[in-house]
Amino acid sequence: MKTSEIPTYSSLLTESDKVLAVVTVDGRQRLRLCPPQGPAGAAGADGAAGPAGSYPHNTLTYAASLALDFATDGYYSLSLTGDVTFTTSNRSAGKALSIRVAADNSSRTLTFPTGWKWLNVASAPASIAAQKTGVLSVTAFGTAETDIVAVWAVQV
Repeated sequence: MKTSEIPTYSSLLTESDKVLAVVTVDGRQRLRLCPPQGPAGAAGADGAAGPAGSYPHNTLTYAASLALDFATDGYYSLSLTGDVTFTTSNRSAGKALSIRVAADNSSRTLTFPTGWKWLNVASAPASIAAQKTGVLSVTAFGTAETDIVAVWAVQV
């Protein structure tokens, strides 16, 4: 990465559950809604929870029906060993989740709640190919399923 491509952040608005920031990359500015900084790691600044100021990363346990809980913002990893139907709980405006989804040696069917708005695909993705990794990012702008905005990107 060239020095000019390293993002810089300028905070505009800070609340207990989110930070609205201006992100500058290679001279271009964009707004980004960021989670707040996390605590120092359990064993100090570089402990188990990550370096000071990092946001925690957790592993989701695979289940055929998997509830995405908006009670806390966060970053998650999910290893699929079967097809999955996503549901949500505790939706509230301003909450966001990012999930790294990794398929095992089989193609897996993905089912999402109806009403989600998809930004970079025409409709909800139906599957993930074997041994591929995707990222699902979802943001709640209210309390209903129709208030969820989702982005899906998968390894090619």
